[in-house]
Amino acid sequence: MAVSAAMPQPVEITISGEVTHPGTFPALPGSRIGDLIKKSRPKRFADLSGIDHDSQVEKTLELKIPKMFEISIRVVGAVEAPQELKVLPGSRICDLKSKIHCAPNADLRFFKQRRLLKNGEMIFIPRKEVAIQPVVEQEKTPISTGEQEHS
Repeated sequence: MAVSAAMPQPVEITISGEVTHPGTFPALPGSRIGDLIKKSRPKRFADLSGIDHDSQVEKTLELKIPKMFEISIRVVGAVEAPQELKVLPGSRICDLKSKIHCAPNADLRFFKQRRLLKNGEMIFIPRKEVAIQPVVEQEKTPISTGEQEHS
């Protein structure tokens, strides 16, 4: 009598919501959820924060990926006080200038950046660099008394 190991049967994982390729994906039990989500190609503002990407598939599953409606950032550095801000997804560094209170020595050129902010990111506002002027010693010149020397 031959003993055959039963091959695990694939289960179906349905992914919808904020993904580019929604659909049903076959997966073997033990597959990582994160790998399946990657196949569905989450959109830029998909909220993946509530999903354990390392958890394993055990049975048929339906995942609806929600859209992110706000992101949280922490602002530190040359500010009056460190603060946490909630901003809209798609916000950029240049959008922050009107939302925070900078210290007088803040380098405001930092806010010219157009980079997108990421959820959970810490933004460090730099200080202005103070140029230190080197001390130059002046040559000592004789003081003229108004009298000319005669030889």
